[in-house]
Amino acid sequence: HLPNNAPSADGMDVVKILEPSVKDLTSKDSAKRSDAANKVAALMTEHHLYPISFAKMDGIKALVKLLGNTSATSCDRANACMALGHVAKHNAKLQEIVGSASLQVIVKLLRSKKATAIERNQASYALAQLANRNQRHQMALLKLGVFPDLVQQLSGSTDGDFGSAAYALATIADGIEKHQTAIRLEGAIGPLVQHLSSSFCPEDRIDAAFCLARLAENHEENQEAIFEEEELVPGLMLLLNSTSLAERINAMMAVSRIVEGYEEAQVAFAEAGAITTLIQALPCDAALRRPAIIALGSLATLNAQNQQAIVEAGTLEILVPQLCAGSSAERREAATTISKLVEGNEEVEVLLEDMGAIIPLRRELGLMKQAKNKKSEEHNSP
Repeated sequence: HLPNNAPSADGMDVVKILEPSVKDLTSKDSAKRSDAANKVAALMTEHHLYPISFAKMDGIKALVKLLGNTSATSCDRANACMALGHVAKHNAKLQEIVGSASLQVIVKLLRSKKATAIERNQASYALAQLANRNQRHQMALLKLGVFPDLVQQLSGSTDGDFGSAAYALATIADGIEKHQTAIRLEGAIGPLVQHLSSSFCPEDRIDAAFCLARLAENHEENQEAIFEEEELVPGLMLLLNSTSLAERINAMMAVSRIVEGYEEAQVAFAEAGAITTLIQALPCDAALRRPAIIALGSLATLNAQNQQAIVEAGTLEILVPQLCAGSSAERREAATTISKLVEGNEEVEVLLEDMGAIIPLRRELGLMKQAKNKKSEEHNSP
């Protein structure tokens, strides 16, 4: 339930701005309905107060009703899904409200044989926003059997088909083993890997890498299935060397999840030049440096040859200052990677001692262990 006060945005009365569109969403006049759906979809991202006020005015109910209106156009339904996704994205409370009202209706639209490409794309977008960090919605989508529909969409030929489906699958997978396995068994990995080198749409490459990272996270069978794809290493190396920041970041995260504890993959990426490419990213700003550090740690895990190559390239000279003076997140990431570089390697331990890094490393690892234990206790408490 949302409070009933009517906020104003930048001196404007939000209710007065939204009221005509909310009313027209259920109009018998098809032109008014279409204009309203289009306007609402655009407005929901313009100001943070619009989604809140829209929900209070029963706008969500009006959008769901529009989705079920047999005389609504394809664009009407697509705009309704887009608007619902925008509202759900705003905050966790609105995400729950939108999910309760629309989840099953959106899934029904997604799997309808009459649905157009634009309807499928926006339905997938809405489902992605509903599933994002929401286990209840993730489980509901698993029970509703939405994976085959989304995986089929990965092979779509229309602009936007792949990206919206890949992003939805990634948010539903979310490191949950049961979901990750189900998505792999539906055949998602092949199309995802193929799109890493897609020239059709740059965003597809980003969504493919993002989804592969989510599917591989702490899942050995998925790591192996992904690595078995011949186009994987060339595809991710292409993105690691891209001029696009988003492509490089998502490729780094995909590499880190795929190679973690997996020697064959670690060797393959090292031979392809991943270590050199990642080290070159370390002097960059934090947005690029942090995922590079994580990926280097994954390449070094229980791999003496990679450990040596990373240390000899001077990586510790960048990691140790971050361990000692970085933000809390940067210290954790530096400590994690350094601990993987020093594991079973006495020479690295001596280097760290000479750099005065042993005490800061132990302190940070101790803090991480405490935080992990506390989180475990909270999860297990009744």
